[in-house]
Amino acid sequence: MKKKNIALFALSVALFSVPVVSVANAEVTNSNIAVSESATSQPEVVKAYITTDSGLEEISLNEYQKLLSQEQPQTVTAQVYDSGNKISPMADTGLDFVSKRKLIQSVYYPSRLQVDQKSDVTDYIKNKSKTTTVTQMVSWQKSFTWSANMTFSIKWSDAITQVLGGGWSTTDSYTYSSSLTVKPGYQAKLQFTPLYKVVTGDLVGYNYVDTVLERIRNVTIKTPVKLVGGKVQGVITVVETKL
Repeated sequence: MKKKNIALFALSVALFSVPVVSVANAEVTNSNIAVSESATSQPEVVKAYITTDSGLEEISLNEYQKLLSQEQPQTVTAQVYDSGNKISPMADTGLDFVSKRKLIQSVYYPSRLQVDQKSDVTDYIKNKSKTTTVTQMVSWQKSFTWSANMTFSIKWSDAITQVLGGGWSTTDSYTYSSSLTVKPGYQAKLQFTPLYKVVTGDLVGYNYVDTVLERIRNVTIKTPVKLVGGKVQGVITVVETKL
């Protein structure tokens, strides 16, 4: 238990460090180059960590699988819907002008792994030694932004901000650091999967007497889950194969 606590502390501290150091017997392999299946075992996730404000927190592989299995709302094409309530202009009454907008949500998930955004943050690091464990510090940079299944104009900004909070339309880039331990006779790499807030619903525009003038249905909007320090929360996994 003491060794596990020491290892977790080292990983947490590593989040805030930038230097890259390697140990003898380590060899970096470009992850873009296919590894022969006849020479290696199948890639396997052996450890998982969630990023927190205080560093990395290890989660069980069962907890990781549960995060992966959480159902995402089906994303379909957003459609403009004519409600039939559009009022003809009448001498400066303002009834045909949208005065407020709302995002009427049908589904809201405060935190969902975005598997389609999973990315390698290191190349494979080989450990050809038969006895010595290799530990290497690595750092990487990643950009995150909001996404949606339709094109928004600035007029919908307030309606979306009311549900998702401020900063939904920005793109942010962050630098992360961590350590990677590779067993003798194995190669391993780190992957990062971000967590996003996901909301699905209708964007509706009203006039000042609450008549619906415009509606866009089936809108799905995703925005990164931010930690207190501003970084995007996500899951770091260690993937390894036998040499």
